[in-house]
Order: sequence, then C-alpha cells, then structure tokens
Amino acid sequence: MQRRRTDRAGFTLLEMLFALGMMSMLAGALYSALHVAFRARSITLRALNPPRRAELAMEMLRPMLAAALPPTGILAGECIGTDEVSETGEDLDSLVLYVRAARGGLLGTPAGTVRVELALSDPEGQEGHRKLVRRMTANLLAPEEPEPVEEVLCRGVVALDLWYSDGTSWLETWDSPSMDNSLPVAVEVTLTLAPEAGAPEGAEGYAATRVFAIPCGGMAPEQPAAGAGSGGASGRGG
Repeated sequence: MQRRRTDRAGFTLLEMLFALGMMSMLAGALYSALHVAFRARSITLRALNPPRRAELAMEMLRPMLAAALPPTGILAGECIGTDEVSETGEDLDSLVLYVRAARGGLLGTPAGTVRVELALSDPEGQEGHRKLVRRMTANLLAPEEPEPVEEVLCRGVVALDLWYSDGTSWLETWDSPSMDNSLPVAVEVTLTLAPEAGAPEGAEGYAATRVFAIPCGGMAPEQPAAGAGSGGASGRGG
C-alpha cells in the first residue's frame, strides 16, 4: 500500500498552554511594575502639591503687599491686622489695607486705590477646610459701597498666621491709627495647608512661611514717599 504523507502546520495543545502561561507571567510582571510606578507617582504628587499651592499663593500676595499705600494717602484708609484663633487653636488672622492697583492688575479692577481684605473663609466640606481669599473693593467714591470681588488664592487651608514688624520687633496685630498712621515695615505670612487626600492617617499638614517687605512701611506722614524703603527685613526667627 502506498502511504500518503501530509504535513500539517500548527501547535499542539501543550505548546499553546505553555505559551499562555508565559504570557500570563509577563503580564503579571508588567502589571506589578506599572503599579509600583503609578503608586510612586501618586506619592510624589501628594508630596509636591501642597508646596506648589502654597508657593503660588505667596507669589500672589507679593505684588499686593508691595503696592500697599500709606494710611494718609489719597483715598487710602487704615491698615488693620487682626489676630484671631479658632475653637481648635488654629490661627485665623486677617489683614485689611489699601493698595495702588494698575488697570486690570487685580481681577480686572480699574486703575486706582483698591481696598483689599486678606482672610480665611468659613469651613466647608466634611473636612472643615478653609480657603484663603482676597476680597477687593474698587470705586471707593461710589455713593453706595460696591460688593467686594472675591478671589480664591488657595484651598484646603488650615491656618493663617500674620506677624507685623515695626522695624524693631514683631507684633501679632497692627492698627495704623495707633501706630502713627504708618504701615508695618514687613509682614510675615505663615500658611498651613491640610494633608492631601489619600495621605496616611495622622499626617501633618504643610506650612510655608514668607516675609514680605513693605516699600512704604514705617514711613511717617510728613516724610515723602521717595524716602521710604525697607528691603532688608528678616523673619522673627532670624
């Protein structure tokens, strides 16, 4: 009998199972590597997000404090810094001052004198976090006081601590009528943010401190503005 030989191309069941097992092992190894990478990325973002938000808020405060007007200027009013503490012991300080704003410099406000209030909002959400807000009032000569324009500088804030330098010491409050109608030489701002979502239980919040010199700070009413300046103020710690 003549035998007919046929060649059939393909894989056996054992070879298929072996290939599937290898693919499963490779997929598991890849998943583990990606899981570690994404977890490291999440941890890094949680660590970098609070400093980035705090630094952005500080940079928004810098030009505002640099443009502060003396309380005796035209249309300018009192500079009042209050010291408040919440029921749980967090600092809830606030500051009211008048600044010289360029056109469109503060949320589209017209050029001129603008009343600015820096404060924390009421607690919101289940965590009870606050927002650092800046309330601005322009058109100070209007027959009726206009509604302030509120700008959120930072969210998830736990505390705001403000200190004021008169050139020789640091004070917790500032009242320009009792301080010869002058501005502080410098303002120290400490902003404390709540831990990021997903942070380990018991993790502490991030605190950032900056000292801002006030160009017109410490200037007596009879002195000209050109003679003012205090660029060398340092913090309470040093």
